[in-house]
Amino acid sequence: MRKKKPLALIRSAKSIISSSPSPSLPSSSPPSPSHELAGLISETIARYGCGPLSPSILVSRLNPRITHLVFSDTKLRSDSLLSFFNWLNDHKPTLGHRPGVYCILACRLLKENDRSSVAKGLLTSLANDIGCPFSVVESHMDDLPADSEVLRKFVLLLFGIYSRAKMMEHAHQAFVYMKKQGWKIDAWSCKAFLMALRASGEMETALEFLQSVLDSGLEATPHYMVIIVDGLCSKGEIKKAIEFLDGMSARGFKPNIFSYNSLVEAHCKNGDIDRAFEVLDSVVDNSGVERNVATYTILINALCNSGKIDKAEELFDDMKKRGMVGDVYVYTSMVHGNCKCGNIKRAFALLDESIDAGLTPNAHTYGALINGLCKLGQMKAASTVLSEMQKKGIDYNQIILHTMIAGYCKAGDIDEAFNLMATMEKKGIKLDVYTYSTIISGLGKLDRFEEAKRLFYAMVDKGVSPNAVSYTTLVDIHCKEGNLDEAMRVFREMGRNSIRPTVCTYNALIDGHCKKGKMGVAYKLWEEMESKELKSDVYTYTTWIHANCTQDKMDEALKLFTEIRSRDLLPNVVTFTTLISGLSRNGKTDDALRIYDEMVAAGVTPDDQLYSTLVSTLYARDS
Repeated sequence: MRKKKPLALIRSAKSIISSSPSPSLPSSSPPSPSHELAGLISETIARYGCGPLSPSILVSRLNPRITHLVFSDTKLRSDSLLSFFNWLNDHKPTLGHRPGVYCILACRLLKENDRSSVAKGLLTSLANDIGCPFSVVESHMDDLPADSEVLRKFVLLLFGIYSRAKMMEHAHQAFVYMKKQGWKIDAWSCKAFLMALRASGEMETALEFLQSVLDSGLEATPHYMVIIVDGLCSKGEIKKAIEFLDGMSARGFKPNIFSYNSLVEAHCKNGDIDRAFEVLDSVVDNSGVERNVATYTILINALCNSGKIDKAEELFDDMKKRGMVGDVYVYTSMVHGNCKCGNIKRAFALLDESIDAGLTPNAHTYGALINGLCKLGQMKAASTVLSEMQKKGIDYNQIILHTMIAGYCKAGDIDEAFNLMATMEKKGIKLDVYTYSTIISGLGKLDRFEEAKRLFYAMVDKGVSPNAVSYTTLVDIHCKEGNLDEAMRVFREMGRNSIRPTVCTYNALIDGHCKKGKMGVAYKLWEEMESKELKSDVYTYTTWIHANCTQDKMDEALKLFTEIRSRDLLPNVVTFTTLISGLSRNGKTDDALRIYDEMVAAGVTPDDQLYSTLVSTLYARDS
């Protein structure tokens, strides 16, 4: 018998469609021709592909029943079904996007081992694009092939997809279904689900799931414990993490060093370094678990951040004595710690040591050195390190360039800061509010007020929202220019833009109003600042001492000076100089000399102006 041509098949379809009963006929009408039309479509796809299916006469008559019959045709190869699926999505997407179609096609593809990746793509689309819950998938299970292994792969694949998409409820439903069927779940899928739960912060569910895994007879790998402990510690539930580890140990599951590292790091983040060492000394070492380099890195980093560089050095030596070779991370922590303490020479020695050990310093390592040099004002050396870093093939990033800009601004070399700003723009590095604010503040400190204001508004024009630092600089500039109305306008604008003023903001306003003799307004601002739980600093008190000295209110100035000490604040050279000068000018020589003695005892070095004031005071008294 000759094969029908595509055109003949189309005519057959028309014949079937034209002879089909009207939907209005009663239930006693002849059987629906769906099977016959589905068979015709299957035959067409098998022989000629989906091209002949394009005429609208077929498209208009397709329905879920017919498409289901086609996809259920076991005689069709999976590639033919995949072509039909794509054809449906192009011509009749409402049928192609039905969950049942995805499920049947995925199972057919899973029967062929080399098509599992295509099946995974289909199910990923079902879960992510269509958002199909597992309960809907479960309702189609009776329509799927009665092959237990294929179904197991199918549900397991969905379980993993739901897990990675953080669709926790659906993933858990898939797990429960597999458990009911008695199917074995592989360790990788369990780990994926636990990781997804940890990322979502659903640690109670993670604990319940792990218990279900153990109840199913699966062995808990150390990776499971690491995920649980890390997740609990990230939520601050350290006690619960310890109880979990104790419970797992009692069941014969031995934690590895990574679980303990999470505990150590959690204690360090809480600022409880001593407790971190207790975990290390009394738990880790006694359990026979070997420390690793990451253990030392966590502790050394915490010690360095706390300024305990000597203890960090001891721990670093202990690591090497145990035969461990440090990695770039532990060396970077040591470089950072020494730079923070001003031990630049030691920091460079550690850099050389790491290179000699075959390690390649990264941007963080060089960034720590550059930051240390910038804080010491050694900008030429910082620039040399930056050049050396580039020669090593490590390009500078936004953080390093911002550090350099801050260093140049601190050193008063604002033009170099502008040059780096231009470099950032050329390289396509976005100029953020921190970069702008640093330069605006630097211009303000150099009394280059007009340039600072222009840069502030240029920043706003480029869509970068000002922060508290940039606003405070603008407030301070207006106050120094004596334009208090404009200063207060900017201050109110901060509030409208939900930018919380800082102590520095209030200090600028208080100083500006005091210098204009508007003591009442200044005092109200001070009260407002304190009511917002912003504590006065030494600059606040120095401003008020200066204001009272100017008005010859020396008793009030002395009272404020005493209050500084009661608040555990340390007067600076400006505070002492202001008060001593005021006392001297008002003839209170004994008080001036007493405050001078306190100044020397506090280790504050008097400047030339103060010496001149004291000499003049003593000369006037003797005269």
